[in-house]
Amino acid sequence: MNNTPRIICVRCVHYVVTWIPATPHGCRQYEIRTHLMPSIVVYMASGKPCQAYTPKR
Repeated sequence: MNNTPRIICVRCVHYVVTWIPATPHGCRQYEIRTHLMPSIVVYMASGKPCQAYTPKR
């Protein structure tokens, strides 16, 4: 993520709080729950920034 803009998942319509202590962050679009921000998990898996990011109104 050196030269790519940082994606802040909390500002995305797909972001959810799961309320599960081990995996508090989630993404509805990718159907994942994680202890990291979902955009970081997507970047580590694909090598590309999150393509599903849609800012909240």
